[in-house]
Amino acid sequence: MLENGWSESLLSRVEDAGLNASAPPQQRWVDGWLVRFSPGKAKRARCVNAVAHGRLSVERRLALCQEVFDAVGLPLFVRLTPFTQPADLDARLERWGYHVIDDTRVMVTTELPEQGEALPAGVVALQLGAEHFAERVGELRGSPPQHRQAHAERLKVSPVPYDAWALQREHDGELL
Repeated sequence: MLENGWSESLLSRVEDAGLNASAPPQQRWVDGWLVRFSPGKAKRARCVNAVAHGRLSVERRLALCQEVFDAVGLPLFVRLTPFTQPADLDARLERWGYHVIDDTRVMVTTELPEQGEALPAGVVALQLGAEHFAERVGELRGSPPQHRQAHAERLKVSPVPYDAWALQREHDGELL
């Protein structure tokens, strides 16, 4: 058990689910590291996930990953998790001049209400297809068309079933 009460096994399954849910078609393995290079906004779909020990040196693997990102014109990001291999990769990257750009949190709960709250009067739930959902999210984020297309593509090919809903005002059809 970790300090927060969650088992390492459960958190590993959560990590696997997140990786599976965001799998873009633009990915390959580089000696134990999952390298994703989707042109979209989501960093999980355009970064190195150092998930397994490899046979090559870390320096060599990093150089091979850099070649992939250079070839597609994307910056190199390395995603660090409690499951990153080797476990000291963060310290090595820091020694080599890499720096942290942000801290992303994955939220987990075991408690969900039996039933959701009732919608306000005049509001309905509308199921959205992948393209419509990605377009709407892109509008809210201010994402360029290429990011919106990449998002829709990831949703369509995801091995995890995709299901999205939006709230819509009945009187004018505006999505909320």
